[in-house]
Amino acid sequence: GSSCEISNLCTNDDCSGHAIAVSGIRPSCTCTCPGEWIGAKCEIFNVCTSAVDCSNHAGRVVGNRPACTCYCLAAYHGKTCDVTYTLTPTATYSLELTSENSVIHTLTSSESTSGWNTKSVSGSASSSLSGSQSMSQQRRTTSFSFSLTMSTSLRTESQHVARSVSSTPSFSVSPKTDSGMPTSSPSHSPSRFVSNTSSFLVTSSVFASGNVTATPPSLSSSNSSSPTTTIPLSRPTCVAPSLTLSVPYVSSTATLSTSTTPLPCRALLEQTHARLYISLSLLTSPLIVLSNTSATSSYTMLVFQNQSLLNPQVNNVDAKGVVAVPVASIGIDRRTLINAGGTSGSPTIVANLTIHAAGQHATGLRIKNVRLNGNISLQHTYPYYGDSWHVVTLAPSPEYGWVSVSIWKTAAIILDVHMTCGADDAVRVHIVVPAPGIQQQLAAEVKAAALSSQLIALVAGGASSGAALGRLMATRSMVMCDADGAVGGGVLDLGIVPCSVEDNSNNFARSAVISDAVLVGIVGLVILLCGILLASVDPNDHNVFCTSTTIMLLPSSLLTVFVSVLPSIAASATLLAARLDASSCRAVDVVLVILAIVLTLTPIASLVLLYRHASINRWKCVVKQRSHDEISAAPNTKSHDSSWGLINTQFRSVLRQATRRRYAWQHDGSDKQTTIFQHSMVVLLEYRVLWYAVLDSSVLVAVGVLAVVGGLSHCTPIIALVMALLGAQLLLLIAARPYTTMFENIYSGTTLSLTLLSVAGQLVFASADSDGGVQDREWALTMSAVCDFVIVGVSLVKSMMDGYGVAMGARRRVLQAASVRRKASLLVVGQGKEVSIVVAQSGDDGNALNLEDVVMDEKHSVHNNEGGDQSMFAEIERQFWHSNGTARLDDNEFGMDDSDDTVL
Repeated sequence: GSSCEISNLCTNDDCSGHAIAVSGIRPSCTCTCPGEWIGAKCEIFNVCTSAVDCSNHAGRVVGNRPACTCYCLAAYHGKTCDVTYTLTPTATYSLELTSENSVIHTLTSSESTSGWNTKSVSGSASSSLSGSQSMSQQRRTTSFSFSLTMSTSLRTESQHVARSVSSTPSFSVSPKTDSGMPTSSPSHSPSRFVSNTSSFLVTSSVFASGNVTATPPSLSSSNSSSPTTTIPLSRPTCVAPSLTLSVPYVSSTATLSTSTTPLPCRALLEQTHARLYISLSLLTSPLIVLSNTSATSSYTMLVFQNQSLLNPQVNNVDAKGVVAVPVASIGIDRRTLINAGGTSGSPTIVANLTIHAAGQHATGLRIKNVRLNGNISLQHTYPYYGDSWHVVTLAPSPEYGWVSVSIWKTAAIILDVHMTCGADDAVRVHIVVPAPGIQQQLAAEVKAAALSSQLIALVAGGASSGAALGRLMATRSMVMCDADGAVGGGVLDLGIVPCSVEDNSNNFARSAVISDAVLVGIVGLVILLCGILLASVDPNDHNVFCTSTTIMLLPSSLLTVFVSVLPSIAASATLLAARLDASSCRAVDVVLVILAIVLTLTPIASLVLLYRHASINRWKCVVKQRSHDEISAAPNTKSHDSSWGLINTQFRSVLRQATRRRYAWQHDGSDKQTTIFQHSMVVLLEYRVLWYAVLDSSVLVAVGVLAVVGGLSHCTPIIALVMALLGAQLLLLIAARPYTTMFENIYSGTTLSLTLLSVAGQLVFASADSDGGVQDREWALTMSAVCDFVIVGVSLVKSMMDGYGVAMGARRRVLQAASVRRKASLLVVGQGKEVSIVVAQSGDDGNALNLEDVVMDEKHSVHNNEGGDQSMFAEIERQFWHSNGTARLDDNEFGMDDSDDTVL
């Protein structure tokens, strides 16, 4: 509008008032129509009607176009009720037997005497059977007639007397006449005859024929007659063998004439335009007989899945001429397939197949056999069937049951029901029954919590935190016995797809290796950059890189990230190596396996070399004596008036004692030993027994490898082997107490025990999976998930405590760098001399150092010469390192508390 007063937003009025959602601005309105209306403006009524969609011959119509369902009247058939049919079967059977011997002399009277000694017996018999049935839709009357005619003749002759008697009785019954009463009319007519024929004839003939007449209804009220189409069921085949035998005075001839017509199902299936549709129906009455051996077995009914197969389609025909008809069933719960009947094992599956044909009958089909997954024959019974419905019961395979894969994997039961028409194979009903896998309880929650805790531990945790969470991630899904499930995307999944030609779990393994390698590189780069920033405070230091590695204690500060990724890398490399022969990207997989091996061996080999170096050079880990300040800092219970203050003081004291580092490493003090000692400080601060660090990393790799091996083979013994490894490690942990603090020992023992208990629960459930008692042992999975959650919670608490120490250490480093930068600007350094300031581990609890003591005293003059510079930096070295090269972890001489020796 000229004043912007008219709203131009589209409303439901633009959609004929029938839209469920409207968007856009006029004239480009977008109408979301319900199923009852279609068109750009929802103006076209789309509900199915009998007149339009069902040829006006349906009693009830449901659905919206094009998915209309027509419930046809009794005289009509087909998807749109456009076909009417009449079936008139006719069968005639006849048998005639005649035997006569030549007679030399025959009297014309009925009783006479002959001079010849002759004997003759003759007889004939014939029978006919006919039936008809008709139905009228208009008057709704039914009539049925049946007639039987039989005639016999007998003639006997002796030497002097010849008699001939003929009797032809007939009998007919009509159940319903115009008067409504059944009638019968027997008759008997005797006769005599004399014959001098000399012949013997046996004739037997059988004939069956029929036709189907289909008359489409008239779609208009014009005077033109409706077209009528007659479809013959088949072309009769005739076989007429004959045999003639001649002897003196006797001639015998036997002739057999046979005419057969195939069943209606064969004629239907031979047509190129035939469309067959099979659905699964529910039983309308209880099933009495389920199997040949037991009538009380549990059974599961297949239920039809309403999907695109509802529309009849041209079925596929294989090379043998057998029609394949697909049928989809609703899935069956895996617990039901394993143990639906308690102790009776896998249930019997019952299928009620209903056969539909477009306007025609497909009668005559019978079930021949049933196969599972195309090659396993199933024991089946066929208790009930009709012209268009068949009930079949299927017993599971004794060797495999219904599904042979793990209960955690989604699978499908493929049933091929082979049906015959007469003696020939005609139809293969291809039934697909989904069998979804069981969802592990709290699996997604445990995975998400563990991954988050791992990332937190990378920033603030130590090596023990990474090891505990790595064990959790490696063992949390061993019960699934699935190699694909044992491999995730790494600690920090980057979603990399290096092999686009494959879309399977191998890409997850490839992504895990690449993501973990990138994570290690990023963490190492960040630590190095932080060290370079701290080392840059000295403008006279020309070897910033070496100084930065010393400040950040590289490479030992990378231990946490390496320990975190060890299980993931080991599992991924194992899976890629196991499937290397079938890989579509073999070159990529070989490179990634080599990279994974390098990343796996790097921390283990480094720890082995450190342990060997410490043993050769006789490094010692001695007990640290408590300082005077620590003894004086003991809680005084008398100085607190309130109970809360007393509890708080005691708690802080206990926590301080638990986190106090009770051991410290020492070496001989040489320069070479001091350098190695400084770069290994992270490991030396955490472990007092170096071989346990090697053992811990090796067990992590072994658990990751075994998790995949169990998924590729039998997982139950593999789970038991993992339990044995974890149990042995727990015993060694209790015996050696390898950590320098009591809290680390308690934390590692607790998490290792919970991991062992979690794996034990999975082993209990895995053994139940093998003997069928799944439902009775699901509590074991719940227990395993609870243990995993407790591990995550305890690890988060430890990460929070470590994070506090990291924050205090970072603050101390920043203050030290600022002070060194300010004081170094006052120094006059000798020409051509390079002075290196090394700021190393202080070992305090987060309180800032006395920066004046760290950098310089007031006694240092700004007019120092070269010797003065050297003495100043020697004093700085003494602030952090003893004369023998060991780190000053107990710095109470500078007024610092040694309750927490943080890395930073």
